[in-house]
Amino acid sequence: MLKHVWLISLALCCGAAGAHAQQRQITGRVKTAATGDPVVGAAVSVSGTAISTVTNGAGQFSLVAPPGDVTLVVRRIGYKHRSVPVPAAESAVEVALEQDVFNLEAVVVTGQATAIEKRNSPNAVATVSGEELHQVPVPSIETALQGRVAGANIQTNSGAPGGGVQVSFRGTTSIFGAADPLYVVDGVIVSDVAVPNNQQVVTLSNQGSNPSALQQSQVNRVADLNPYDIENVEILKGASASAIYGSKASNGVVIISTNRGEVGPARFSLTQRLGFSEIAKQLGSRTFADSAEAADTILGFGPTAAAYFRNNATNPNFGQPGFVPGQVFNQEQLLAGRKTLGGETEMSVSGGSEATRYYVSGLVHDEPGVVTNTGFKKQSLRLNLDQRISSRLDLSFSSNVLHTQAQRGVTNNDNAGVSYYMALEFTPSFVDLRERPDSSWGVNPYVQSNPLQTAALMVNEEDVWRNLSGVRGTFQLVNTDRHNLRLVGNAGLDWFGQKNTLLFPPQLQFEPLDGEPGTSLLTNATNLNTNWNVNLVHTFRPGSLTATTSAGSQEEDYDLDVARTMTRNLIPGQQNVNEGTDVSDAELPVP
Repeated sequence: MLKHVWLISLALCCGAAGAHAQQRQITGRVKTAATGDPVVGAAVSVSGTAISTVTNGAGQFSLVAPPGDVTLVVRRIGYKHRSVPVPAAESAVEVALEQDVFNLEAVVVTGQATAIEKRNSPNAVATVSGEELHQVPVPSIETALQGRVAGANIQTNSGAPGGGVQVSFRGTTSIFGAADPLYVVDGVIVSDVAVPNNQQVVTLSNQGSNPSALQQSQVNRVADLNPYDIENVEILKGASASAIYGSKASNGVVIISTNRGEVGPARFSLTQRLGFSEIAKQLGSRTFADSAEAADTILGFGPTAAAYFRNNATNPNFGQPGFVPGQVFNQEQLLAGRKTLGGETEMSVSGGSEATRYYVSGLVHDEPGVVTNTGFKKQSLRLNLDQRISSRLDLSFSSNVLHTQAQRGVTNNDNAGVSYYMALEFTPSFVDLRERPDSSWGVNPYVQSNPLQTAALMVNEEDVWRNLSGVRGTFQLVNTDRHNLRLVGNAGLDWFGQKNTLLFPPQLQFEPLDGEPGTSLLTNATNLNTNWNVNLVHTFRPGSLTATTSAGSQEEDYDLDVARTMTRNLIPGQQNVNEGTDVSDAELPVP
């Protein structure tokens, strides 16, 4: 019996050796048809098998193919794919790829784990490549999409640095409700919730016909992302979006794919940008020829205005150094005339082998504002890893740590005359609002606040830490000439912690009016989004046609906690908040 076992084992070994001997190695080079330059990172696969590889930095590849005639399929983003027959007698091939000028062969998303070439897609899917997004420096991904997506209405809701951006697609509008799309980054459903900073306690912005707490200068959190990490953006609208992600995608879906490493030696990139911002166009202010014109009831500001043209005791500025009767002050220039140098530093390194690819990037962004005491800073660190475990199993990992700091002043809706430009509209140009040598400020007799004083003394700071992480695995179960069955799993989390600190000191002109001078506000918010999905994807190729069917399960969890604290009647110099008086925000919508 033992003898027979040895014979069978020997026969099997001989058969395996014979099969191995029949395999052959195919080498080649992929280049561009126009210039002959090597195409790096092109995917080369043997049609009907799971055998595949990618080209190196010189555009070269090598793979072990089965015996007989085979067909190699070569693909690369931005190029038309090529099917190259390789007879059994050949072992070397050279492939020239033509550029896909109209991007018709771009692969677009049609499901949680499925995709299709753009030219075969039954739905309109807008695609914007990273090259288009990076043509000019941009503060956020939404501003980079302006003018590049048909039917998209993208506008800023605040002129402050790092301010929020409103994005809506054609056919989706609402006065009171949210019309923001769903954002997905590398398969992770991310939060775009805008957490108000509670400044309506001072500005009274939520009074009137719309009592929502969202009438503030809150920022959508997608602005945290580093726009230079993005490889491409796909936008699904209408039924194609809801069919994949459900009712939460009724306003559309923005699918963001970040840069991945390519096979080849390490490639380093370092970019340094310097510049400044300035006010593009001033609103201007009317000037008056004399005190009589300023005091005219119809054309001017009333009888009290004449006092500001006379150097006597009726003028609140009487006796102040530098006072000139009838002097015109450019209040807007004093408020928003800064031209401070800002800049950003961006670096990345990528590369890898056929088994392991990596992409690491970092960003330091500093954007001073044109208004006094405003600015925005952002730091980002990203790591993307792709690992081929075997010929059947591939894993991808993404992680992004973000930190943003903002000073936004007081802008947007206001019913108390506190917001800068709400106050400037009703302030004559002959009123001196500047700071005096004794550290006091000019009095504004027409509005209850001095915008120059408010901008210089108030504090409106936001500090956000964020972590986006995800993992994706693909396992090939069956791969034949006609059938391909794979198991695709994806999981991710999005966490951020936000802290808003606002201080309106007692010496501000408007603070004593309510009998409780001085207001200190604190908002702490934490958000955790988790999602996972598992899908079976079957592709059937009976001939020139391709039919794809997928089935799977997904789960998503959202957890948003917001705590608000308010303190009034502050002692001069006091800045801290009594942590014991929390006020929850029951009106804040959860996505």
